[in-house]
Amino acid sequence: PGTAGAGAEMECPHCGTLIAHRHKMELNRAILKGRGGWRHEGPEGQLLALGDAGMKRTDIASYALNGAAATFASWRNLVAQYETARRQADLLGDETDLATTFYTEIGLPYCPRKAGAEDEIGTDFLRAHARDTPRGVAPAWTRFVTVSVDVQGTYFAVQVTAWSETGTAQIIDRFELSAPPDGAERVLDPATLIGDWSVLLPLGRRVWPVEGTDYGLRALALAIDYQGRPGVSDNAEAFWRARRKGAGPGRWFITRGH
Repeated sequence: PGTAGAGAEMECPHCGTLIAHRHKMELNRAILKGRGGWRHEGPEGQLLALGDAGMKRTDIASYALNGAAATFASWRNLVAQYETARRQADLLGDETDLATTFYTEIGLPYCPRKAGAEDEIGTDFLRAHARDTPRGVAPAWTRFVTVSVDVQGTYFAVQVTAWSETGTAQIIDRFELSAPPDGAERVLDPATLIGDWSVLLPLGRRVWPVEGTDYGLRALALAIDYQGRPGVSDNAEAFWRARRKGAGPGRWFITRGH
């Protein structure tokens, strides 16, 4: 790794010229003089200059500066750290350090090695494994059911997932809860009105039938998103605390992206 780092150079994506690390500061300063600089994404993923008429139309302006251009990151260290982590992954099969190097040092997303072409789920795979399943009915192999609730501005988005003994998962239902519990002609307001959260209570009692059997399953766990507009987190926590004191303790959870 040390030898590889000592010989690290950058290949110009335009002409293929190899550039030594000592030129990095010069290149970064040239940006201020109009040479290079930030680029915007085009409709087909190509890079365009800011202000170009062909820029992709988006409401979000998001840009990334990776480790190779960062002021205090040396190419020697980047390559040495990458090579060390890569060898550890080869030797031990543990990709933790390799992923960390990509995320925190190189500044790029990491794709696990095991997610190779042989594991990709494409249209052919989906067609071959597709089967008709009644909505709201758990497959015969189901051992338990979970409910996930995402808090939106004026409704709760609910997803029901069936799980097998070996970890296979299948979404069996999705729906929205948007009607206020008091029947009033208004929109649901989870961020402001704690009383509106009571529309979630029937989910804890609901039973989803299991295909080919004469029984159904209640949700083993019900997880509610803890994030959202101001007030959502406070109401989510208040709702969860009330469930701990009432019926079904240990089944309701609040989560942050889990």
